[in-house]
Amino acid sequence: MDPEFSKKLKELVIMGGNVEGRGSKWPGAEYNFRMDPEAAQIVLHEYQCNIMIMPWESCHNNALTWEFHDKWLSTDTAKGRFLRDILKHAAHHSRVIRKRSVSQICDASAMAVTVDRSMITEMIKAHVTIELNGQNTRGQMVQVNTGWRDILPGEGREVEIVLKYDKDVMMNMLMKTVE
Repeated sequence: MDPEFSKKLKELVIMGGNVEGRGSKWPGAEYNFRMDPEAAQIVLHEYQCNIMIMPWESCHNNALTWEFHDKWLSTDTAKGRFLRDILKHAAHHSRVIRKRSVSQICDASAMAVTVDRSMITEMIKAHVTIELNGQNTRGQMVQVNTGWRDILPGEGREVEIVLKYDKDVMMNMLMKTVE
């Protein structure tokens, strides 16, 4: 890869990680970071552009109702049918197999805040690193406060972490995708 690549980016938006110690498929880590924590660590420590993270909990806390999900995907347009076809397996798995009471579309949430940052209602800046060794926490995004940065030299890249966003804006954006 071009070693200068990350300098050419204005910003990198990542859907991944967690901030409250809750995982999505493992007790302490979100799926994307858990699957390749070394890659997550490299990106967080070596990329030289601004990084904004949409963590698991933000998606979970801003999940959509199944009622809205069904309305959105029942739109009878070419785009609506396309989205329904590509999302039906994930929706079935989430609703029927995992018995989730809400629809979580985390990748779309990350894209939405990329397109319209004004929909972010709460965001923090924090230094983060990735747990690479823990049995239950491997892949967990860890906030490294000032005192620990002195003990762990080189650890803790400052990133922006989206905590909350305007769900109404998100729903309006999603409805526009199927027009």
